[in-house]
Amino acid sequence: MNSKKNDFELVKNIPNLDKYSNNKNIKKTNLFNSLLMFFILVFFIILGILITFLVS
Repeated sequence: MNSKKNDFELVKNIPNLDKYSNNKNIKKTNLFNSLLMFFILVFFIILGILITFLVS
């Protein structure tokens, strides 16, 4: 009976670990996506400045 209880607690703890690792992965992807959007924004700003200098 006692060993079954321990097994149940081990199984119960595994999803918590999985949840924390998923949160870390989500934070990494969010950081990557925000950096990617930032660089795309900067690229378009520089592109616009270059076009205005070339046209004028």
